[in-house]
Amino acid sequence: MKIFTLFALVLCLGISTGFGKVYPGLKVLGDFRKLQLVVEDINSNKFVTHDEIVNTAKLRLFANNIKTQEFGSEYLYLNVNLVPLIDGVNFVYNVHLAFTKSSSTYGVSKTVAGVVFKPQQGQYSYLGICYDKSDLLDAIITRIDKFLVDYIESNMED
Repeated sequence: MKIFTLFALVLCLGISTGFGKVYPGLKVLGDFRKLQLVVEDINSNKFVTHDEIVNTAKLRLFANNIKTQEFGSEYLYLNVNLVPLIDGVNFVYNVHLAFTKSSSTYGVSKTVAGVVFKPQQGQYSYLGICYDKSDLLDAIITRIDKFLVDYIESNMED
């Protein structure tokens, strides 16, 4: 009986940690299914292009019924940095993903927070080594998925 109880506890803990966390800062005014995507230019490399990163991010948002828009009071910021390893073939990469809001739209003083601010949210950045393009694009997808679980759950109606 003890083994069954322990197994059930481990199973419940594993399932409960698989869901997102609700962050009040991720709650938006209006339709949360429309989101501006800002992707920084990537340093020159032979590995991946800026367009490939943008397309990967957009497709992941579209797959979760999130439409991108050109301007908005909130935006999802994505920055990818690549540094070649000494072998010249593989890269160390950093994927930085953050949700940002307009101070004026949300009534936050620009003198305190600036024009935009980053509300409380989960950790969506990642550092790794990529041996081919798919490693990097998969890391971007994983970070966006992690953000989307929190973002969607934070915006679900009570």
